[in-house]
Amino acid sequence: MARKETIWEINLLRAFAILAVLLIHNTSMPLNRLDHDSSMYGVYLLLNSFSGFAVPVFLFISGIVLLYTYQDKPCTPKAIGEFYRKRTASVLLPYLFFSVIYFILNNYNVPEYFHSPKRFAYLLLTGRAHTHLYFMFIILQFYALFPLFWAAARRLGAWFPVPFFALQIGYMFLNREVIVHLTHIPAIFHRTGSLSISYFAFFALGGLIGMRYSAIRAYLRPRWGIGWQALPALLAVIGWLVSGSVTVYAAYLGSVAGKGYSPLTMYWIWFAHMLLSSLALLVLASLAAERLPARAVRVLMNLGGCAFGIYLIHPLIQWFYRLLPLSNEPLAFHAFFLGMFAASFVISWAMTAFAARATKWSWVFLGAAPRPVSEAFWAEREAGRRGRTATPQGRTLEG
Repeated sequence: MARKETIWEINLLRAFAILAVLLIHNTSMPLNRLDHDSSMYGVYLLLNSFSGFAVPVFLFISGIVLLYTYQDKPCTPKAIGEFYRKRTASVLLPYLFFSVIYFILNNYNVPEYFHSPKRFAYLLLTGRAHTHLYFMFIILQFYALFPLFWAAARRLGAWFPVPFFALQIGYMFLNREVIVHLTHIPAIFHRTGSLSISYFAFFALGGLIGMRYSAIRAYLRPRWGIGWQALPALLAVIGWLVSGSVTVYAAYLGSVAGKGYSPLTMYWIWFAHMLLSSLALLVLASLAAERLPARAVRVLMNLGGCAFGIYLIHPLIQWFYRLLPLSNEPLAFHAFFLGMFAASFVISWAMTAFAARATKWSWVFLGAAPRPVSEAFWAEREAGRRGRTATPQGRTLEG
């Protein structure tokens, strides 16, 4: 089977998602320290709450990439083994490496933890060596379950997401009515945000889009003058902005006014915002790939290509940055966190990009290195900017 061509605009979607990760991680600390009546509290709350789509969007991306790559391949033991071999090389090794680093940083001054291989093993297996590594625990669950998604996609076709939507929603009700009351079960079953079933719908929706990308992409880069074809993209973006606004308002009610919505209502608000964020950002990434200046596209492509490394490294930069003194004087306080955002963003990006250029072994620590954008992408982009419909052969995603 011929090597599949990369859909480069997925890297722009990764760029948007990693920016959301950085916003969440750089606004959580000031939110915890500021009084609710501070004039800047609402700004931090807006950035933090609206950006909450980061994890579902990354899982949505994984669904697109994996199902587009594997949909035409038979789900055989040999193919499954090859899948796991590739994931071990690109994901598991970097996860292990950074788990060791964060375990040392977080436990070097606690001897009973630092000298406990059992504790490290537990933290490694549950994604808790550092707070952000819970995502690795989730994605590894999806990799373990991927043969199930793969087989379901081949058997069910366009109906493939339906059982996974049902499983996620059914689990939500089961958890709130039954599991939450089971105090004798392992703690991991009460951390619903770390369990893959809480995100099945987003992965499956991405998988469906990946399976049908050739047919769907006309709606991702609509010609705005042709009417109805632009409508789905426009509705997705408007729905994203509306659902994001409702999410921020609900967060404000819960944290400031002290009269938030019920947990069930909050779940549906969250669910809608996550789905619409995935769709709207895919639309915006596709439009940006075609409409932004070439230099801006190259920068965003590189950012998206470095996203995994940035995700792994940026808390390390924050850990050292927080050793600096923090003033309670308002201007210095906000400058401190602006500086933390800039430092964790720029330094982690620079380290990832430099490592990818400096050594061919960077994948061991930081995952797959970003690759130069192909000439085929630029040719298609130019055709699109001139208003012509480009029809590249076999346009698919690389696994």
